[in-house]
Amino acid sequence: METDFSILDVSGETCPIPVLRLKKILKTMPTGDRIKLIATDPNTKTDVQRFCQNGKSNLLEYSEHEGIYSFLILKV
Repeated sequence: METDFSILDVSGETCPIPVLRLKKILKTMPTGDRIKLIATDPNTKTDVQRFCQNGKSNLLEYSEHEGIYSFLILKV
């Protein structure tokens, strides 16, 4: 199955590393592209929500299942 977004798996990494890696990748992506961030650190939820309030990205979807946190983010 093909996706129309990139995937960044930062499972096992603790904050602030997931958001720092996300920020670095978003800088290289064109506006309008989406990325799915997968994390295991519960603090990532708050960090990603704050990061997406900067006006350069939008949090489109969030889900959590058995300690896996998934975020679909749009670069704006």
